[in-house]
Amino acid sequence: MMDRVRAVALGNSPADILLKNGRVVDVLTETIYEADVAIAEGMIAGVGSYDKAGKIIDLKGAYVAPGLINAHCHVESSMAVPEHYCAEELRWGVTTLITDPHEIANVAGAAGIHYMLEAGGQMPLNYYVNLPSCVPATRFEHSGCVMDARDMIKLVNEPGVLGMGEMMNVPGVIYNSAEVQKKLDLFLSLGRVIDGHAPCVRGKELAAYVASGIDTDHESISWD
Repeated sequence: MMDRVRAVALGNSPADILLKNGRVVDVLTETIYEADVAIAEGMIAGVGSYDKAGKIIDLKGAYVAPGLINAHCHVESSMAVPEHYCAEELRWGVTTLITDPHEIANVAGAAGIHYMLEAGGQMPLNYYVNLPSCVPATRFEHSGCVMDARDMIKLVNEPGVLGMGEMMNVPGVIYNSAEVQKKLDLFLSLGRVIDGHAPCVRGKELAAYVASGIDTDHESISWD
């Protein structure tokens, strides 16, 4: 297969599909340039000047860009079913979506998470779930479910589960809550991603939070 892809890239063999007259959006160099895109064996073989293909599509100046990734969202918070929510994301160029279904888990527990996973299997995009880390968000809340590390163990190997959703319990991380540590240890032992949620946490507290194995934080509250 790769022999043929290389032959197409070199221009020695016709592509399966050739996108002509497009404007390629290069997200690495932050430039847009006119080029053809040659596709072979389901792969982009080359971007440049090509003229032979089994099927040629004239883009007439349309933009060609990588699919966007929505790395953090809460599908159910939109108040739309996953099928409708994902259709709208796809319309705007999102081809991969990672949802943290903590709202539906607060109400329906594991059954709600299973529903979100099953719905994702019907989507025409890459749909993943990060398991909610804080159900409920605080111990002062009254909801339909409480999920501890034992509940998460039952779900962690379900198809479509990538890692753990935003760890909102910052004090629990920093001050060694036993239950929080069990959740962190579970995902760290599996080499899974752990999302963060640490608005305005700084200095040594932030260092301790990051040192706990948390990879990301979408809470960009201030410029620095």
